[in-house]
Amino acid sequence: MIPEGFNAYGAVRYDLLDRGELTFSVSALFNWGFGVVRAPDPEDLDRPGGSRLDRLRYGVAANVRWKGLDVYGAVIWDRLYGVPSELGRNFDRTAAGLTLEVDYLVHEKLILSSRFDQLWAGGLRDQKRDGSVLSLQAKFYPWQNIAFFVRDSVNLQSFVEGSPLRNWRNQLFVGIDWDF
Repeated sequence: MIPEGFNAYGAVRYDLLDRGELTFSVSALFNWGFGVVRAPDPEDLDRPGGSRLDRLRYGVAANVRWKGLDVYGAVIWDRLYGVPSELGRNFDRTAAGLTLEVDYLVHEKLILSSRFDQLWAGGLRDQKRDGSVLSLQAKFYPWQNIAFFVRDSVNLQSFVEGSPLRNWRNQLFVGIDWDF
């Protein structure tokens, strides 16, 4: 059995502004994973091979809060190291993701949210599928740690049958969040 590898993490956060009801912070992170990803088998691209790859993940995030408005954004980049040379030009070693979210506290018990997520996929070039999702949500808190929510997420890219990221068009969720 091959060990799963190990990860090293680091993060830093700077609070750049804190004046009354206005705050602004910026964060940076990195994750170096040693032997945490399996490369495809060069002979059979649908199966994982024996090669374990290193992954470098790094990114930045920012958060602005003003009264009942909370705006958040983050961008993350990934790069794989040690990809077998047999995969050559058929393999994209990089990927990236972007998240933008806006939350508005309408009332002390009601939050409205919108979120946009974008993925620029890596991996085997003929199987790569970028993704874009827009979500709208309303949360009602009858008690401090329990919320009822309704969320609608829309796939903004074309439907692709074999892609877990894009084999859907619209998802409607109704549920309960319980924080403890």
